[in-house]
Amino acid sequence: MSSFLRDRRLSLGRNARMAACESLDRIVSAKNNPSTSFFYRSILKAIVRDRWGPEYEDVNVGRLADKTTDLSDYISRALLRIKVPTESLLSESEIALYRERYLHHEAQIKWFCRLRNLVAPAVESILLLDRLCYLYEQDVALRSYLIRVFDPVVSPRCYAIVSFKE
Repeated sequence: MSSFLRDRRLSLGRNARMAACESLDRIVSAKNNPSTSFFYRSILKAIVRDRWGPEYEDVNVGRLADKTTDLSDYISRALLRIKVPTESLLSESEIALYRERYLHHEAQIKWFCRLRNLVAPAVESILLLDRLCYLYEQDVALRSYLIRVFDPVVSPRCYAIVSFKE
C-alpha cells in the first residue's frame, strides 16, 4: 500500500477486494444475475445456524450456485460439501419452508448485489492507482503507465502497470 493511502488510514477489507474482482461489464453483457447465489447462500447460512450452530457457519462451499438447478439442489450439495451429519439432512419440504420464510429478503439481496457491483469498479480503480502511486513513491520508476490489456468482460483485472526504470 502506498504511503499516500496509509497516511489517510484507508484500508480495503477482504470483501471490498473480492467485490473489485467482479466484472460489472461481464454481468451486463451476459445479463447474469449473481444475486441468486447470494440468496441461496443466505438461506444456507440460516439453515446451518438453526440446525448445527456456529461451528459450521463460516464454511466455504465454493462456486456451487452455477452448478445447481434450484435451491433444493444447492442446499443438498452444500450440506454434503460442508460434511454435516448425514442423518440430519433436510427434506425438500423443509428447504421449501426456509425459502418461504426468507423470500421477502430476496429483493433486498438483489439491490445489495447491484449496489456492490456498481461500487466494484471504483474499488478496483483505487487498488490500481494505489499501486501506481506506490511505484512513484519508491523513486525507482521514471515513467509508469496504466494500460488496458484486454476486454473487461473477460475480467475486471484487465489493466497492467508498465514501468520504465531510470
